[in-house]
Amino acid sequence: MSVFKWIKEALDIVKSHSELNILKKKEFQDRINKIIEGLGSDKIEVRILSIHDFERIANDSKDAARILIEILPSFVKRRSSEQRDQIKSNKKFMLSEDIQLALTILGQIVWEEKWQEQGVYLNISNTQLFGANLSGANLFNASFDQVDLRNADFTKANCQYAKFKYTNLENADFDEANLQNSYFNNTILLRVNLNHANLQKAKCNSINLSDASMIEADLRGVFMSYSNLHKASLNNACLENAFLSKAILTETSLYECNLMGASLKGANLRHADFDGAKLDGANLMGANLLDSHCLTSDQLLKCKTLYGAKIDKAIRVSVKRKAPNLLERESAGELNSILDGWIIADI
Repeated sequence: MSVFKWIKEALDIVKSHSELNILKKKEFQDRINKIIEGLGSDKIEVRILSIHDFERIANDSKDAARILIEILPSFVKRRSSEQRDQIKSNKKFMLSEDIQLALTILGQIVWEEKWQEQGVYLNISNTQLFGANLSGANLFNASFDQVDLRNADFTKANCQYAKFKYTNLENADFDEANLQNSYFNNTILLRVNLNHANLQKAKCNSINLSDASMIEADLRGVFMSYSNLHKASLNNACLENAFLSKAILTETSLYECNLMGASLKGANLRHADFDGAKLDGANLMGANLLDSHCLTSDQLLKCKTLYGAKIDKAIRVSVKRKAPNLLERESAGELNSILDGWIIADI
């Protein structure tokens, strides 16, 4: 998009908020128009000064902040598109200072309750944000659909209800981030750091979490059906009542992991490490548990059902001797259909 076209669109955004009291003041209108022109400058120093000026008036006025949360994302999108070729050709690429500054300010906005009631949210979709620093940012209900966020820093960020559809988060850092009720769909999370993160009830169906680190993560009630967690580390993580039907957990480390009440129906857990894992009430119907490490019959005797599960012979014999009902169809009960409805649905 040309600079002139972007400036016109930005000014149109301002005009669309004519009901705001602050826009009835000519002094403010002149100031905001000057800021937008500065954001379109070809000099980074001018753009940075304009961003800071925008921040100052947004801190003084909620009306100005309401305009900022639409203008700055538009600015970030335009500027990041100009860096697309640099990202592809430079492995040591760093996000431009003006883009990073805009993201930092957006992450510090105090959201008004009425904005949320009006359906207003932070929309940073379709952008190139390789290596962005969003540490500690308030990204509640933000949309990052189709964004390149490889190597991004989300440590301690508030990402509750955030959306990451078709997003590339390879090597991103979410240490201690709050991702409750967040939504991931067709997202790349290769080698992502989710240590100590809160992903309670997050929707993570059909995503790639290979080699991800989720040590001591809170994954209670998380939806991860059909996801790939090959060689992921879930040591000391809590997956109580998690949904992992048809998930790939081959060679995954589940050391001291809490899987109580979890659904692992049809999951592939071959070569997974179950040392100290809790399986009380877990649904392992049709799961592949062959060649698992440190898996004992005592652990399996506490699960809900093992009907159709693939288990090493010695362990199967022990389970069959002590609790043959776990291997029978009747043990599955209604669990056979409880989860299928939401698995195929686009949550």
